[in-house]
Amino acid sequence: MKEPQTSNHLPSPGSSSLESGLASRGSLRWVAADITLVLEEARRRLDLSPITAVALGRALSAAALIQRISLKMPNRVVLEIVGDGPMGKVVAETDSAGHLRGLVGNSQLETPADGRMRIAPLLGSGYLRVTREEKRSRYSSQVELVSGELGDDVTHYLEQSEQIRSAVLLGVLPRPIGIAAAGGLIVEALPGTEDEVIDQLEENIRTLEGVSSCLDRGGMPALV
Repeated sequence: MKEPQTSNHLPSPGSSSLESGLASRGSLRWVAADITLVLEEARRRLDLSPITAVALGRALSAAALIQRISLKMPNRVVLEIVGDGPMGKVVAETDSAGHLRGLVGNSQLETPADGRMRIAPLLGSGYLRVTREEKRSRYSSQVELVSGELGDDVTHYLEQSEQIRSAVLLGVLPRPIGIAAAGGLIVEALPGTEDEVIDQLEENIRTLEGVSSCLDRGGMPALV
């Protein structure tokens, strides 16, 4: 059996594809990320199993989205997801140029027997810590994991630590060998947004086919 990768070094650099804009007459701000090529390179370099590739892909997508959605774009954003489960930790880092890199504590975990790509049981109980670095300052904030699937956890972080009301969708579609699609979408309700706009946003999210499915079907245009 291969030894778990626990190095503090963050390999696998690459650039994400990001788009952003406004919706609902300026009430909503959105950012979308396509990291398919970055994650495929990370999977190859780190020899990730399908389930650990899903975990790293979600974390890398979240880092890219948080960095771009910030009003004052930080020079560097680091996400650390640490749990008491067999995966141990997932770390994702991005900079102002959009470069991404990351690692998984145990890179060779097997996909659950039911075939579902759920990472929460492998992370266990733990926390999400986000560190933002600017030229002369460094700021970290930490929240407990609420679902362990990362989308809800990032939403919780943004609301608790940044007072940002948002919806965060993260997705990775693995192939038997390789990555078909990976990315994410964050939609922020700007101050003063009417309740009916938020209700419609929540309904749209419930009916969305999935971030990775959209990217696999038609790339970024299909997602946004």
